[in-house]
Amino acid sequence: MKLQEICAKRIYKTPCPKCGSWDIIPQTPIDVDIDVNDAKKALGQWAKAIKDGATPLKGPCFIMCRDCGFKAPSVDCSGRTSEEVGQDDAVFLEMKRLWIKAGE
Repeated sequence: MKLQEICAKRIYKTPCPKCGSWDIIPQTPIDVDIDVNDAKKALGQWAKAIKDGATPLKGPCFIMCRDCGFKAPSVDCSGRTSEEVGQDDAVFLEMKRLWIKAGE
């Protein structure tokens, strides 16, 4: 068993309800204009956006399976920044609750 899978089992408690994978991750999409055709430039744009702080979100937060793309119901974080959401345990706990509920 991989370390990533062990950690995921401890954190999320349930695998992806669609494919059974443990390759799951929380998503907090940020509002930044990224050039997807140039990986180096895209990484620089992303790094600059988060370095400046107060990065606005580009939609709701959710937990997603990286293998099949399944997304749990999302948590509305309208008007908040990624930094605020990242420091708010209640947001992650709600995302986790919705992930577990999706697997029931």
